[in-house]
Amino acid sequence: MHAGQVVESAPVRTLFHQPAHPYTRALVRSIPRVDRTVTMEPIPGAVPSLLDPPPGCRYAERCGWVSERCRIVRPPLTRVAADHEVACYGFEERRDAAG
Repeated sequence: MHAGQVVESAPVRTLFHQPAHPYTRALVRSIPRVDRTVTMEPIPGAVPSLLDPPPGCRYAERCGWVSERCRIVRPPLTRVAADHEVACYGFEERRDAAG
């Protein structure tokens, strides 16, 4: 969940090993690891106002996969596996391009 919007839904193991949404991916990369040295990557930007949220995806201003559609229309949760859903136009475009 990001700024009050569900961006991904999956079992815990799937979420940690196969994150689909860029926000989930960024969160997983920010987890400190004791088994190796990892440079933590901060998520750029700031969480949008919850009092006056922007239209579309609330992660759009911080996302490396953003398109104009993301800023206008909130992406619906889309099934990517039997028990895995993601709300991201960028993920859909990458999945479709991979064939």
